[in-house]
Amino acid sequence: TDDVTIPGADSQAAIDTSRAAFPESGNPPQRFVVRADSLTTPEAVVALTAAAQALAFEPEVAAAVPPTAYNKLLSTDETIGTIYVTLDVAGKDITKELANRLEAAVESQVGDAGIEVIPADAFAQVLDQPNNRRAEGLGLLAALVILLVAFGSVAAALLPLGVAIVGLAVSI
Repeated sequence: TDDVTIPGADSQAAIDTSRAAFPESGNPPQRFVVRADSLTTPEAVVALTAAAQALAFEPEVAAAVPPTAYNKLLSTDETIGTIYVTLDVAGKDITKELANRLEAAVESQVGDAGIEVIPADAFAQVLDQPNNRRAEGLGLLAALVILLVAFGSVAAALLPLGVAIVGLAVSI
């Protein structure tokens, strides 16, 4: 299991309290940062509220909270805000497809109001991950060539590579 509990820790108490109050999701909220000249104009408020409602209709979303002057999710100059999104999936289970879909849901509602959307937290981590498949393949090929030169036979070169690949596969 991936659940780690630390009895007596303040962070564990916070998690337990959150799960008791919101049993549908014990996951910490993820964020979309939004930026515009003013996020308190009537047009911006309507767009941000619509964005939170659009997020709430997504099956993985337990709750979405738009920034307002009352919930302290706006900067003091009211040009930067945060949309909090509580998901039914843990941060480590957020896929690129999910992050893209949720970002598109927000952008579809706020784009016409001139509001920029910037993914944060796990959304940003997932969306910023480069595709390293080609580099990994080249690394394996280079390792094979080096092992061939060092050991002088295909069987001797493939054995350490095979063990390494199996070890990686088992650890994932």
